[in-house]
Amino acid sequence: MTGRLPPRLFWISPGRGLSDELLDTLRSCCNAGLTGFQLREKASVARALLATGGELRRIVPSEGLLMINDRLDLALAGAFDGVHLGAGSVPVDHARRLLGEAAWIGRSVHNDTELAEAVAGGADFVFASPVFPVCKAGVPATAPLGLAGLEGLVAASPMPVLGLGGITPENLDEVLGTGAHGVAVMRSIADSSDPHLLVQRYLERLS
Repeated sequence: MTGRLPPRLFWISPGRGLSDELLDTLRSCCNAGLTGFQLREKASVARALLATGGELRRIVPSEGLLMINDRLDLALAGAFDGVHLGAGSVPVDHARRLLGEAAWIGRSVHNDTELAEAVAGGADFVFASPVFPVCKAGVPATAPLGLAGLEGLVAASPMPVLGLGGITPENLDEVLGTGAHGVAVMRSIADSSDPHLLVQRYLERLS
């Protein structure tokens, strides 16, 4: 762990493919003040992800953080600042040895065991999820952490914890009340008719 602080708000791409719509939405979000973005498009091929990384780098502010999900090869080869790893990904310590100390490494955690693995591996921050119930088509629902579960992970973590899962501007104050550093969101922004305004609403409460 480096002690660096990530942005307090991340938008994670919704997995609907690389498109002009994705770039336009991100541009609108960054114009509203967003500085954290994770490219999470598991169905897209490496060449397309790498090319898109260059476009994303021109959109995300220079002081911002541009992450890619899982792809260590693209974190090494492209314009990304680091990689975000899941429970089934390469262990954090392996990623750190490959990417070096300057790279940012995030980790998704759902319980104390996964948090301990992230801490031992040297992650910079974690996304703790799901805070609230989230329904995904064709995927069994994961039991939510709830605010108490998130608070327990925050208390046990020496690194910044961002809540993820069902978080809206309306419940954001409750999430921050757990001591979480910030939040990550996916579909709330992707499905919004006005992502610029929505990001402003999140950032107002995070400031």
